[in-house]
Amino acid sequence: MESSFCLVVLFSSSLILLSHSMVAHCLSSPLPPSPPLSSVKKKRCHDDEMTALLQFKHSSGSSLFSLSHLQRLDLSFNDFNSSPIPSAVGNLSSLTYLNLSDSSLTGSAPAVTVSLRGQIPPWICDLGQNSKTGLYLNLSHNLLTGFQQEHILFHPRVRIRSLDLRNNKLQGSLPIPPSSSISTFSTFLVSNNSLSGKVSQLICNFTSLVHLDLSFSSLSGKLPQCLSHFSNFLSLLDLGGNKFSGNIPSMWKNGCHLRMISMSHNQLQGQIPRTLANYTWLKFVDFGNNQITDTFPFWLGRIRVLNVLILQSNRFYGAINNDFGFSNLRVIDISNNTFRGHLPSRFVNTSNPMRALLSSRIMKYMEQTLEPNAYWEFEEFGPFDYSMTMHNKGLEMNYMKVPDTFCGIDFSSNCFEGQIPDVFGDLAGIQLLNLSRNYLSCFGTTFLPSLRVVL
Repeated sequence: MESSFCLVVLFSSSLILLSHSMVAHCLSSPLPPSPPLSSVKKKRCHDDEMTALLQFKHSSGSSLFSLSHLQRLDLSFNDFNSSPIPSAVGNLSSLTYLNLSDSSLTGSAPAVTVSLRGQIPPWICDLGQNSKTGLYLNLSHNLLTGFQQEHILFHPRVRIRSLDLRNNKLQGSLPIPPSSSISTFSTFLVSNNSLSGKVSQLICNFTSLVHLDLSFSSLSGKLPQCLSHFSNFLSLLDLGGNKFSGNIPSMWKNGCHLRMISMSHNQLQGQIPRTLANYTWLKFVDFGNNQITDTFPFWLGRIRVLNVLILQSNRFYGAINNDFGFSNLRVIDISNNTFRGHLPSRFVNTSNPMRALLSSRIMKYMEQTLEPNAYWEFEEFGPFDYSMTMHNKGLEMNYMKVPDTFCGIDFSSNCFEGQIPDVFGDLAGIQLLNLSRNYLSCFGTTFLPSLRVVL
């Protein structure tokens, strides 16, 4: 028997219930009249899958908070005219998903997209007490500054599974829960805040973590050594744009599910851990803008799915072996180092994406889906867009989204010498080729004159 669920949509003071069978056909026919809220209360849906999707303006929706079996509440991307967040939200003890991102709630803030201000209130800890799977809490893209009570989000009564605090004004130390309350954590996103201090060793307790983003949050100090083993499930690790110093901790010896790692724009030193070659699912690697002293990591060429490798503005040195793999690279940036010898070119083989023009493809971006990607059939928690910084025509370009058709090579500001290989003229799919500020002497005999290349 096919399981049923309810879709509850609130417009002003009414609700629309759509059964599982109705949803399949509702896109091709008008929606039925919405019944009054009082009648909806008498109609019971499957308690485990009751859902409220709110897309309304200037409505208090006070009766909503009497729905004791409600599990999902989405208030994102609305204009509530700077109304305060009702404390009655804390009555929703069965809640498993709360999204207050990009809203206009609380205080005297103007009615703009990002205006959830102030501190996180204590009633947050009353959410999801009866949840079996844990609470998915999204407070991103607002103006939150801290917590009215220390570690209020990590109260023993709260079983948070996913916490998104990105793009706020959080101050103080990184909020890390005690080990007794984080066994269910899978996603922890705190990027683009105004934090300070070091990352506590308590982060080692995130043994089930899948996504960790601490980028651009003004954190400093040495990275905890536990980064080498704290979670075998980690898929995304973004620590870029901070003030981390010292050596990069040794990574997992046996590898894991890591697909993206960025430690760019820090003050890290030493070498790139050789055990990173064991991460056979890695697609995106960015160690740019640090103080790393090392030779070229040719051993990363064993990772066949690697698409992006950024090592710019470090202290890499030495010659690069021409036969170093990397057959699926779309982007390689090793600019502003002291590499020497002839330009490596064999990685641009017949199967490399840089050789084929892919402009006819549907535009997609390099990204990773955050869970719950299958928690509800009609909604994902959202994508995590990969981003990077490259130089193009003398300008620093910040790519907040990277099209999966983008291909680029930046070998500039090194000590390469000799002839530019002819193969660089065959790269029909490339958008950026920068070979400037080297000691290159001439073109090959068939170098494509129309190719956009900076010399």
